[in-house]
Amino acid sequence: MVVERVGVQRWLEQAEDPELKARYGTDQERRGAFLELVGQTRSSLEELYASELGDEQKRAKKALIFERLRSDYRELRRRWNGYAGYDRWFESDLNNAKLALIATYNAYVPALESLLRQKGGDLAAFNAACEVLARMPAEDRRRALERLAPRQSINRA
Repeated sequence: MVVERVGVQRWLEQAEDPELKARYGTDQERRGAFLELVGQTRSSLEELYASELGDEQKRAKKALIFERLRSDYRELRRRWNGYAGYDRWFESDLNNAKLALIATYNAYVPALESLLRQKGGDLAAFNAACEVLARMPAEDRRRALERLAPRQSINRA
């Protein structure tokens, strides 16, 4: 995702097309808003699961949390003038695993962006550093990435 984003940004700089740049910026804003919704939902679920409520009450509140997520997305769509780019994601069943997949996919983006900055934007050097990370044992890799950028809100997304 980091390389994709940098590649698109660099291409847009070369293209010198203000309309394309604006559309890309809008897409990134929408993506950020979607990730924020997912993060808020995961936070609410974590609080619920840590509560002392009984299982039945937790299931009922969980359903309300997921309905709030859908409602909040409908509000986003309205503000986005009907943009439906995330509709398919919302059409299927919402569950913890689906939220966790989003979190896992995005968890280390800030760390990787930090690594790319440390490499001065040099994609070859960044790729080499990522290869080193990939060869590390999982726990060492996690610690190395968290030193680059402690996981924040997306960790909960």
